[in-house]
This record gives sequence, C-alpha cells and structure tokens, in this order.
Amino acid sequence: MKTWYVEDAGGGCRAFSEILVLVSEDPPEVYTTKIPLTWEENITIEQMASHFVIEMLQKAKVTKSDQLLVCSGNIFHEFHRWLTAEGYRWQYHKMDGMAHQIAEQTFYQQLIEAGFPPFVHPSDHNYRLYYFFVDKWIDQDPDRQKYLKDRNKRAKPLEQYYTLKANNRRQRICHHCHRPIRPYDPMVEYKYKQNGRRQRCYFHPQCTTINPGKCKLRTHTFYHQGKALTGVICPCKNENLVCFICKRTLEPGEETFFGYDQESLYQAHLSCCQTFARDV
Repeated sequence: MKTWYVEDAGGGCRAFSEILVLVSEDPPEVYTTKIPLTWEENITIEQMASHFVIEMLQKAKVTKSDQLLVCSGNIFHEFHRWLTAEGYRWQYHKMDGMAHQIAEQTFYQQLIEAGFPPFVHPSDHNYRLYYFFVDKWIDQDPDRQKYLKDRNKRAKPLEQYYTLKANNRRQRICHHCHRPIRPYDPMVEYKYKQNGRRQRCYFHPQCTTINPGKCKLRTHTFYHQGKALTGVICPCKNENLVCFICKRTLEPGEETFFGYDQESLYQAHLSCCQTFARDV
C-alpha cells in the first residue's frame, strides 16, 4: 500500500497553466501535468482537472487499497466526487511537504522559461504579492498576453454559487418569499459579489429556481417515543444546551441533531439519536 498526495499550484495567478501533481514520498514517485490555458470542450476546470489527475492515477497504477491525501481546493471538487463514487480510500489534506514543493517549483519553472525574472521568488506568505509582480510583468509587453488564462473557461457555473446547507442558530429571511427561515432548517445560500464586495442571500430550498451545485446538508431521521423526528446535523455553537434524550449538556463544537416537531425545536447528541435510529 502506498500513500499518494494530490496537489495543485498556480490557481490564483491569472497567467500560466495550473500545475497538478501526484506524489508518493515513500518510495519517491512523482507525476506532474498542466491544465491548458484554454480548451475547446464544453467542460469546467474542475472536470478538466479531474480528467488529468485520473490519467496520472492510471499511469502510477494507483490501487483502491492505496491512501490518497488530496488538497481540498475547489479545482479538485469533481475529483473528490469521483474518488468517493469509485470507492477509493481518500481524505482532505493540507499540503506542506514534497507534493507542495514540487507543484510550486514546477509552476515557478514555467515562469522562468517564459523570461520572468528568476530573482523574484514565491513563498507561502506572499503569493498575492508574487502574482501581482507576474501581472505587472505580463502588462509590460503585449506579446506576453499569450500566457494569460482563459478566464471564461475557468468561470464557475452559476449553480456552484448556490449551496444547500443547514441554517445556523439565527433566523434569516428568504430572498424570494420574504418569509422567515427558521434556525437549523435546511436552506440554500447564494454567494455573489456586488461592487467588489462579497454578499450572501438565502432561500427556502423550494424557493430557488437554481439547483444548488454544492451540498453541505446532513440530515437524520429517527423515532423517539413513537414519534418520527427529522432534522439536520451540525456542530453545536450554543452554550448551555441540553440533549432532550439523555438530559446531558451538549458541548460546543460537538456534532448535534437539531429538528422540529411542529414549532418546537429539539436538540440531541448525534450518538443518542443513532441509538433510536431506524429506517423510516
């Protein structure tokens, strides 16, 4: 069994190809590829990245018994889904080792080969400044426009700005029907920018005409004392809440069930709910 790391570099720069790497540290084994600046196919950058990483997996003969540690970045969202659907052993991982170094060095090498000043180096703490210097260098010569990425191809589909999730402990107002969204009810969050500022608005799931491209909603249904309760699972952020089943305190940060019986909100330890759980 091997442990493989999947990392990317260059996604925050408006020029030069994103780098994707597949790395085993022990034994050392390295695969790299680049996402083209543009492409003809009508697919997203996430689908393009997934295609290239899967090709690297095949070249490396990665098996389902191997462990895959994958960057959590948006560029890998399609690949994350593929790994789960195909039954691979994988998890998110914050990259800071060999895979990270190889990805960054490979991206940096692209710039050097194009003539970018080699004395300007990136570091983990100055990516934004480094990409600013790259932008200025590109703008100095019209011939360097050929290194720019196709931003239209990399734009997220509208659905990716909508997320199905659980509301937190605050009541919100639906942007469509203007009626309340109760605390801990399912909702759809829409993120967008207006005049350069990030904005959010919220909908009841039945009030949006856009099918959310992301889902962070976790639900659970169980019977207790002859009554079916359906609710959401999310971390407890309130102090002094008590589990209605075992009467013990719910700790902040603990995964907690929140569900309504008509207008009454019930909260419980997830483990207590699972004790009573059955198919409904």
